[in-house]
Amino acid sequence: MNYTEYLCRIDDAKTHETADAYLMEYGYPFDCPYDAQTLIIWAQIIFTASRNDWKALTEIAIEKIKLFKSAAGFAKYFEIPYKSLRNWIEGRRQPPIYIIQLVGYALISELPEEEREEDDV
Repeated sequence: MNYTEYLCRIDDAKTHETADAYLMEYGYPFDCPYDAQTLIIWAQIIFTASRNDWKALTEIAIEKIKLFKSAAGFAKYFEIPYKSLRNWIEGRRQPPIYIIQLVGYALISELPEEEREEDDV
């Protein structure tokens, strides 16, 4: 998925009440590169980015994708000052929307894709 398509998906997700509702409308496309569990995480990232919810986005990265062991590892990976990250997570400040969107896109690009057999392609 390119960045423009990702931004369109964010706009689509804004019209839904929950990530599950968004995923139900999106469905499981034939050419989806993810297994069902990863597709749920994909939808949660899109939905969370559409709500500009920084705290939930970092929780997805740490708890569901398990790319990072802690918020400090998250901050280091994205080269975000740790103090800024804590302020954003704790709600004292709000990151710019473009930061949320770019981090969401980066997290999607890190999702593991299913290996497909040649007959499936």
